[in-house]
Amino acid sequence: MTSCISWWIFCLFQRKNGTAPYYRLGLLFASWGWFLQPNGLIIAGIFLIAALFERQVKFPYEIALDPTGIVINTFPKKYYPWQAIQNMLIKDDYITIDFKNNHLIQKQINEPVTMAIEQEFNSFCKEQIQAHQ
Repeated sequence: MTSCISWWIFCLFQRKNGTAPYYRLGLLFASWGWFLQPNGLIIAGIFLIAALFERQVKFPYEIALDPTGIVINTFPKKYYPWQAIQNMLIKDDYITIDFKNNHLIQKQINEPVTMAIEQEFNSFCKEQIQAHQ
């Protein structure tokens, strides 16, 4: 119990300093504590799985492009080939991905995009979509 509370206080100080806290060690301590309890194996397993996947789940949402397709950095990672894309563009600091199966992804971009970068990005996407049709 003392180790869990100490880890929680450490994570609060990390958050106060602007660093993203990771609760892996606290979840491992909780898992160990539940493992030592009679009939606590299921809950211990849940805490252990949470400790293993916490870092992967906290990755920032990113979209990566290359000539083969689009990768969205989420958990799990998603890959879309250019053949599945009908249109993709940046407009008014939003990125829009329109799929051929009527699926739509639209996200706001964190930083403002200049007109030159917007035009370059849109022309790259247009070239890739036309090349893979």
